[in-house]
Amino acid sequence: CGLHYEIYESCFIGLLRDHLSELNEADANRLRRYAESKGTKIDDASYSEALEAERECRAEIYREQM
Repeated sequence: CGLHYEIYESCFIGLLRDHLSELNEADANRLRRYAESKGTKIDDASYSEALEAERECRAEIYREQM
């Protein structure tokens, strides 16, 4: 179907982090804890890893299309 988990995960974490930055501290902490309870890590290291996985996935897609 053309969907790739690495791209989805990277975009999801990025959007979640953007949303967290607009919430007050209490709500941001609540949402962060909820996301982590569901297995979504949004710390800097996890986001960096997700971005790298997305880059690798996009590179692989590009190679396959050439």
